Amino acid sequence: ADDGFSFAIIESDATSGKELQLIFADGAHFLKDVTALKRTDQGMEIHVEEDGLSIHASLVFGPLHPLSKPVMGPFRHFKMQCNHAVYSMFHSVKGTFLHNGILHEFHDGYGYAEGDYGTSFPEGYVWFNSSGKDYGVTFADATIPFGLILFHGLLALIKTEKGEWRLTTYTGAWVLSCSKK
Repeated sequence: ADDGFSFAIIESDATSGKELQLIFADGAHFLKDVTALKRTDQGMEIHVEEDGLSIHASLVFGPLHPLSKPVMGPFRHFKMQCNHAVYSMFHSVKGTFLHNGILHEFHDGYGYAEGDYGTSFPEGYVWFNSSGKDYGVTFADATIPFGLILFHGLLALIKTEKGEWRLTTYTGAWVLSCSKK
């Protein structure tokens, strides 16, 4: 938002049922009403009144900027624990987000949209994303079970209006060092 406010939404649909999680700088909330979010490629609406959480948001997205090829590369052809998709590395966001009585306005906001599919999320992972008016940067490193072995899967992606760059396991890149620091 114009005032620096940011948030993330995680939707999941598992055999245990649907879940909807909203994440803010001060913590995360699992919503009881999973129908509180209405989402399309053009925007989203959220209306929540539960357990001390009040959200009324209406946001419109500009054109989405997807990757030129599937993010999983050749791994998309294998049944993996978790398959990843990137719908938009960056897009504009306009609208309002009323969060517990505080209005946050998005005149020149930015967004990112992805999806994960499979049986479960990786046991160990690091994930980062940043997006702006004309760029998106995403980094993910995860411990991936593949048959009888474990390997570190790397996805490091940069997309601008001028090009796209990938540093991934399937392009021969790897992480030299990663710690909790």
